[in-house]
Amino acid sequence: MSHSDCFVIEDSVLKEYNVNTQIILPEGVREIGDGAFAGYRNIVSVTLPEGLERIGKDAFRWCSRLKSVNIPESVKAVGEAAFEDCRE
Repeated sequence: MSHSDCFVIEDSVLKEYNVNTQIILPEGVREIGDGAFAGYRNIVSVTLPEGLERIGKDAFRWCSRLKSVNIPESVKAVGEAAFEDCRE
């Protein structure tokens, strides 16, 4: 088995793409698009910037290890199923 910063490769087959377990979105992001992080199983926590206004549909759906999200008061809309099927 071979591991690099982002990839799990076994017998020359890419088995998994790993994103950082702690996501900190930068200031200036106003919207998270539909499905932007959907299915990224390794995300454990997300810090959203003040000024974020919308979290899109299915944005974090199927992030099964997600345990912590700070949602700033500036968020006015959260799309359908944005956090569905999170938590193991």
